[in-house]
Amino acid sequence: MNVVKFVAGKARAAPAVAPVVVLGSDLSHGWACAQALNAAGIATEYLHSLDVYLERSTPQVLVLDIAPGDIDVCTVIPMLHRLSPSPGLVLLSAHGASVLRSFAANAKTVGIDVIGTLAKPADPALLVALVNGRLEKEEHAPPTAAPLRPAPKPLAAAEILNLLDAGAAETFLQPKFRLKDLEIVGFEALVRMRHPELGVLTPARFLDALLTNGAGPALTHRMLQGTAQSLKRLAPYNPAGDWHYAVNVTGDLPIQDNPQWLRKHVEAVGLDPARLIIEVPEGTLSNDFSAWHRVLTQARLMGSGVSLDDFGCHAANLERLLLLPLSEVKVDRMFIEHAVHDQDARRLLESMNLMVKNLGLVSVVEGIASPEMLAIAVEAGFDLGQGFHLGVPLSLSATEALLAARNPAA
Repeated sequence: MNVVKFVAGKARAAPAVAPVVVLGSDLSHGWACAQALNAAGIATEYLHSLDVYLERSTPQVLVLDIAPGDIDVCTVIPMLHRLSPSPGLVLLSAHGASVLRSFAANAKTVGIDVIGTLAKPADPALLVALVNGRLEKEEHAPPTAAPLRPAPKPLAAAEILNLLDAGAAETFLQPKFRLKDLEIVGFEALVRMRHPELGVLTPARFLDALLTNGAGPALTHRMLQGTAQSLKRLAPYNPAGDWHYAVNVTGDLPIQDNPQWLRKHVEAVGLDPARLIIEVPEGTLSNDFSAWHRVLTQARLMGSGVSLDDFGCHAANLERLLLLPLSEVKVDRMFIEHAVHDQDARRLLESMNLMVKNLGLVSVVEGIASPEMLAIAVEAGFDLGQGFHLGVPLSLSATEALLAARNPAA
């Protein structure tokens, strides 16, 4: 049944029966899009009111026209994010590729499936092809999995501090790979906490409690200890002795105003500084670059590397590439995720890699979660990569077993 409706008011309406809704303030273009889809046998409704859209049941596909008018289009993506399930999204605009790219990137960031983007006036055949592809995909999709459980809440600070004092902090290792031949070149040391009843806890459940109670330096010391132990245990699998181990330092490290703190603790745990990379997540950097500069310069002077983690997000600016004594830059996973569906994101990824390499730094891409992402990272020219497709974080004993399976002769 073909359904073409024009709805502009805000009165309470019955749930929509059409699987596709065109939403936008440009009446003539919205009406034309709805007619083209209906002519192709796709039941479509055109709406001129966001309020009316929200009163209806969620369609399978929403065609959103990014145009000036009564609808505040900037509020649509956050509203779609709150709907469950959210519709597949087709974006239309007459205001240039950057507007379409920006909306698509924001939608993907919050988990909305962006089917495609079209410049106005939209080619009817392309619009029909995009919508049809999504509807056919849903028709043949397996049953929807059960909804995910809510994320567990962080534990009480007192309990976390007691666990730290009891030695429950443990170093897990995620391998880093050289992308040209997929050989392991080292590991990132990631903190986990062993709870006697809840098992292995990820940082989301304990890290904030440690940092807000001044336990950041103690945690860094534990991670250096775990890294030294890992380097020693895994040495038989690295006869060349060239694997590096990256340790994240906490954001309160420079507050001590003691640039020698790191050197003393590296020496105390018996860790070879030349095998160590100090990894600084970009989100932890304060505006006090002089403090960070002192601490990280000492790391370089003792022979360790310095890596800027999550580059491109948070309060990112290129000045940090000049102000910090870096040896490596890790591009945030967001960019490889966008690059899977967006050619502009691929070009940006290639440009970031080139910029990092032109500064004489090692380029690393994070978040490689699929064969397609791996191919994109290789094509972009990155030196190193890590992600769940290549290797997940494992305990030291599990890492040792994995390496033994890869190299039985070791």
